[in-house]
Amino acid sequence: MESSYSSGLIATGTGTDNVIVVSGNGICITYTGGHSKAGELIGRVVYESVKEAVTRHRANAGPKTIQ
Repeated sequence: MESSYSSGLIATGTGTDNVIVVSGNGICITYTGGHSKAGELIGRVVYESVKEAVTRHRANAGPKTIQ
């Protein structure tokens, strides 16, 4: 399913199953579900961060040995 906010990006899953709590001094946002711009941006950052972490782990893990 294509994102309704960003052309060319895919959106999957259930946008109503979300809970997020953040502490700080920024503006207050009361809804960050997957069907909001804030939710889309959070999802994009998490996706890219996990992808980078997996790539780095695989590069540093070395050959795997099965015992």
